[in-house]
Amino acid sequence: MPSFEYPSGVRFALENFIKAGYVELQKENYLFEEGTAEGASKLAAKVRGVNICICNVDAKHIKCPFVSEEKSLGLKKSVDHIIFQCDESGVWHLHLLEMKTTVGTLTWHDIKQKVRASYMDMKAFAVFLGIDIRNENIHAYTTFENAKSTTLADTTNPSLYKAPLGKEYTEPYPKEWNEGFINMDFDAPLRISHKKIQMTRSTPKAPLESSVII
Repeated sequence: MPSFEYPSGVRFALENFIKAGYVELQKENYLFEEGTAEGASKLAAKVRGVNICICNVDAKHIKCPFVSEEKSLGLKKSVDHIIFQCDESGVWHLHLLEMKTTVGTLTWHDIKQKVRASYMDMKAFAVFLGIDIRNENIHAYTTFENAKSTTLADTTNPSLYKAPLGKEYTEPYPKEWNEGFINMDFDAPLRISHKKIQMTRSTPKAPLESSVII
Protein backbone atom coordinates (compact mmCIF):
# COMPACT_ATOMS: atom_id res chain seq x y z
CA MET A 1 0.00 0.00 0.00
CA PRO A 2 1.71 3.25 -1.09
CA SER A 3 2.32 5.46 1.97
CA PHE A 4 1.02 8.62 0.29
CA GLU A 5 -2.49 7.27 -0.23
CA TYR A 6 -3.69 7.48 3.38
CA PRO A 7 -2.93 9.71 6.36
CA SER A 8 -0.42 8.00 8.65
CA GLY A 9 -3.00 7.33 11.37
CA VAL A 10 -5.38 5.65 8.94
CA ARG A 11 -2.56 3.63 7.41
CA PHE A 12 -1.45 2.48 10.86
CA ALA A 13 -5.02 1.43 11.75
CA LEU A 14 -5.48 -0.49 8.51
CA GLU A 15 -2.24 -2.35 9.02
CA ASN A 16 -2.69 -3.11 12.72
CA PHE A 17 -6.34 -2.96 13.80
CA ILE A 18 -8.45 -4.14 10.86
CA LYS A 19 -8.92 -7.80 9.98
CA ALA A 20 -7.21 -8.89 6.75
CA GLY A 21 -9.63 -9.02 3.82
CA TYR A 22 -12.29 -6.94 5.54
CA VAL A 23 -11.75 -3.88 3.33
CA GLU A 24 -10.65 -3.13 -0.22
CA LEU A 25 -8.13 -0.34 -0.52
CA GLN A 26 -7.73 2.54 -2.93
CA LYS A 27 -9.49 1.50 -6.12
CA GLU A 28 -10.99 3.89 -8.63
CA ASN A 29 -13.59 1.44 -9.91
CA TYR A 30 -15.71 -1.08 -8.03
CA LEU A 31 -18.30 -3.52 -9.34
CA PHE A 32 -20.97 -4.29 -6.75
CA GLU A 33 -23.07 -7.37 -7.44
CA GLU A 34 -26.15 -8.77 -5.72
CA GLY A 35 -28.23 -11.86 -6.45
CA THR A 36 -31.83 -12.12 -5.25
CA ALA A 37 -34.95 -14.15 -6.03
CA GLU A 38 -35.87 -11.35 -8.44
CA GLY A 39 -32.58 -11.63 -10.32
CA ALA A 40 -29.04 -10.28 -10.33
CA SER A 41 -27.95 -6.64 -10.04
CA LYS A 42 -24.67 -5.00 -11.00
CA LEU A 43 -23.61 -1.49 -10.03
CA ALA A 44 -20.40 0.00 -11.43
CA ALA A 45 -19.11 2.66 -9.02
CA LYS A 46 -16.37 5.14 -9.89
CA VAL A 47 -14.90 6.64 -6.71
CA ARG A 48 -12.85 9.82 -6.79
CA GLY A 49 -9.99 10.32 -4.37
CA VAL A 50 -8.63 8.26 -1.50
CA ASN A 51 -11.10 5.59 -0.44
CA ILE A 52 -11.72 2.45 1.59
CA CYS A 53 -14.46 0.02 0.59
CA ILE A 54 -16.30 -2.72 2.46
CA CYS A 55 -17.99 -4.91 -0.17
CA ASN A 56 -20.74 -7.44 0.56
CA VAL A 57 -21.05 -6.33 4.16
CA ASP A 58 -23.55 -9.03 5.12
CA ALA A 59 -21.04 -11.75 4.23
CA LYS A 60 -18.36 -10.45 6.60
CA HIS A 61 -20.18 -8.38 9.18
CA ILE A 62 -19.63 -9.03 12.88
CA LYS A 63 -21.89 -7.10 15.21
CA CYS A 64 -20.79 -5.74 18.57
CA PRO A 65 -21.93 -8.12 21.34
CA PHE A 66 -23.81 -5.37 23.18
CA VAL A 67 -26.16 -4.56 20.27
CA SER A 68 -29.81 -5.42 20.92
CA GLU A 69 -31.11 -8.48 19.07
CA GLU A 70 -34.70 -7.20 19.10
CA LYS A 71 -35.77 -7.88 15.51
CA SER A 72 -38.17 -4.94 15.30
CA LEU A 73 -35.20 -2.56 15.73
CA GLY A 74 -33.20 -4.09 12.88
CA LEU A 75 -29.85 -3.41 14.54
CA LYS A 76 -28.38 -6.66 13.22
CA LYS A 77 -28.98 -5.54 9.63
CA SER A 78 -26.60 -3.73 7.31
CA VAL A 79 -26.53 -2.17 3.87
CA ASP A 80 -24.89 -4.13 1.05
CA HIS A 81 -21.77 -2.05 0.38
CA ILE A 82 -19.95 0.79 2.15
CA ILE A 83 -17.36 3.32 0.99
CA PHE A 84 -15.25 5.74 3.02
CA GLN A 85 -13.99 8.54 0.79
CA CYS A 86 -11.61 11.42 1.50
CA ASP A 87 -12.13 14.47 -0.70
CA GLU A 88 -9.48 16.93 -1.94
CA SER A 89 -9.84 19.10 1.16
CA GLY A 90 -9.19 16.17 3.48
CA VAL A 91 -12.83 15.74 4.56
CA TRP A 92 -14.05 12.16 4.95
CA HIS A 93 -17.42 11.04 3.58
CA LEU A 94 -19.35 7.85 4.28
CA HIS A 95 -21.42 6.28 1.47
CA LEU A 96 -23.97 3.56 2.31
CA LEU A 97 -25.27 1.57 -0.68
CA GLU A 98 -28.27 -0.76 -0.66
CA MET A 99 -29.30 -2.74 -3.75
CA LYS A 100 -32.98 -3.53 -4.33
CA THR A 101 -35.18 -4.56 -7.23
CA THR A 102 -38.48 -3.11 -6.02
CA VAL A 103 -38.98 -0.34 -3.47
CA GLY A 104 -42.23 0.32 -1.61
CA THR A 105 -43.47 1.05 1.90
CA LEU A 106 -42.23 -2.20 3.45
CA THR A 107 -38.95 -2.11 1.53
CA TRP A 108 -38.29 1.48 2.56
CA HIS A 109 -38.83 0.56 6.21
CA ASP A 110 -36.20 -2.18 5.79
CA ILE A 111 -33.78 0.18 4.01
CA LYS A 112 -34.10 2.76 6.79
CA GLN A 113 -33.26 0.16 9.42
CA LYS A 114 -30.24 -1.03 7.45
CA VAL A 115 -28.98 2.52 6.97
CA ARG A 116 -29.39 3.35 10.65
CA ALA A 117 -27.61 0.18 11.81
CA SER A 118 -24.78 0.68 9.30
CA TYR A 119 -24.47 4.34 10.31
CA MET A 120 -23.82 3.33 13.92
CA ASP A 121 -21.48 0.49 12.93
CA MET A 122 -19.42 2.69 10.64
CA LYS A 123 -19.19 5.56 13.12
CA ALA A 124 -17.55 3.02 15.44
CA PHE A 125 -15.38 1.70 12.60
CA ALA A 126 -14.26 5.26 11.89
CA VAL A 127 -12.99 5.49 15.47
CA PHE A 128 -10.70 2.52 14.76
CA LEU A 129 -9.46 4.30 11.63
CA GLY A 130 -8.94 7.55 13.53
CA ILE A 131 -11.12 9.58 11.17
CA ASP A 132 -14.02 11.94 11.83
CA ILE A 133 -17.25 11.49 9.88
CA ARG A 134 -19.63 14.41 10.24
CA ASN A 135 -23.33 13.68 9.80
CA GLU A 136 -23.63 16.11 6.89
CA ASN A 137 -21.06 13.98 5.02
CA ILE A 138 -23.01 10.73 5.25
CA HIS A 139 -24.86 9.71 2.08
CA ALA A 140 -27.21 6.80 1.38
CA TYR A 141 -28.00 5.25 -2.02
CA THR A 142 -30.56 2.71 -3.21
CA THR A 143 -30.49 0.94 -6.55
CA PHE A 144 -33.89 -0.11 -7.89
CA GLU A 145 -35.83 -1.16 -10.96
CA ASN A 146 -39.36 -0.38 -9.80
CA ALA A 147 -40.73 2.00 -7.17
CA LYS A 148 -44.25 1.40 -5.90
CA SER A 149 -46.62 4.29 -5.32
CA THR A 150 -48.38 2.56 -2.41
CA THR A 151 -48.56 4.26 0.97
CA LEU A 152 -48.80 2.88 4.47
CA ALA A 153 -52.59 2.83 4.20
CA ASP A 154 -52.17 0.07 1.61
CA THR A 155 -50.16 -2.18 3.93
CA THR A 156 -51.35 -4.62 6.58
CA ASN A 157 -48.34 -4.52 8.91
CA PRO A 158 -49.46 -2.66 12.07
CA SER A 159 -45.89 -2.46 13.44
CA LEU A 160 -45.09 0.18 10.82
CA TYR A 161 -47.59 2.56 12.38
CA LYS A 162 -45.62 2.78 15.63
CA ALA A 163 -44.05 6.07 16.62
CA PRO A 164 -41.64 6.81 19.47
CA LEU A 165 -43.41 7.43 22.79
CA GLY A 166 -44.83 10.92 22.93
CA LYS A 167 -44.31 11.60 19.23
CA GLU A 168 -46.74 11.70 16.31
CA TYR A 169 -46.31 9.18 13.51
CA THR A 170 -45.48 10.56 10.08
CA GLU A 171 -45.31 8.30 7.06
CA PRO A 172 -41.80 8.28 5.55
CA TYR A 173 -42.61 6.65 2.20
CA PRO A 174 -42.94 7.97 -0.44
CA LYS A 175 -42.03 11.47 0.85
CA GLU A 176 -38.44 10.63 1.82
CA TRP A 177 -37.93 8.53 -1.31
CA ASN A 178 -39.17 11.29 -3.61
CA GLU A 179 -37.44 14.19 -1.86
CA GLY A 180 -34.00 12.62 -1.48
CA PHE A 181 -33.43 12.11 2.23
CA ILE A 182 -33.70 9.55 5.03
CA ASN A 183 -34.71 10.38 8.58
CA MET A 184 -32.96 7.88 10.82
CA ASP A 185 -34.94 7.14 13.97
CA PHE A 186 -33.10 8.27 17.06
CA ASP A 187 -34.38 10.31 20.01
CA ALA A 188 -34.12 13.28 17.63
CA PRO A 189 -34.41 12.15 13.97
CA LEU A 190 -31.16 12.45 12.05
CA ARG A 191 -31.55 13.39 8.39
CA ILE A 192 -29.02 12.34 5.77
CA SER A 193 -29.08 12.62 1.99
CA HIS A 194 -30.38 9.78 -0.17
CA LYS A 195 -29.91 9.17 -3.89
CA LYS A 196 -32.01 6.85 -6.05
CA ILE A 197 -30.10 4.90 -8.71
CA GLN A 198 -32.34 3.58 -11.48
CA MET A 199 -31.37 0.13 -12.77
CA THR A 200 -32.25 -1.18 -16.23
CA ARG A 201 -32.04 -4.48 -18.14
CA SER A 202 -30.69 -4.89 -21.65
CA THR A 203 -33.13 -7.79 -22.14
CA PRO A 204 -36.03 -9.06 -19.99
CA LYS A 205 -33.88 -11.80 -18.44
CA ALA A 206 -30.63 -9.85 -18.23
CA PRO A 207 -29.18 -8.60 -14.92
CA LEU A 208 -30.12 -5.15 -13.69
CA GLU A 209 -27.28 -2.71 -14.33
CA SER A 210 -26.38 0.89 -13.63
CA SER A 211 -23.45 3.12 -12.64
CA VAL A 212 -22.70 5.88 -10.18
CA ILE A 213 -19.88 8.39 -9.63
CA ILE A 214 -19.00 9.08 -6.00
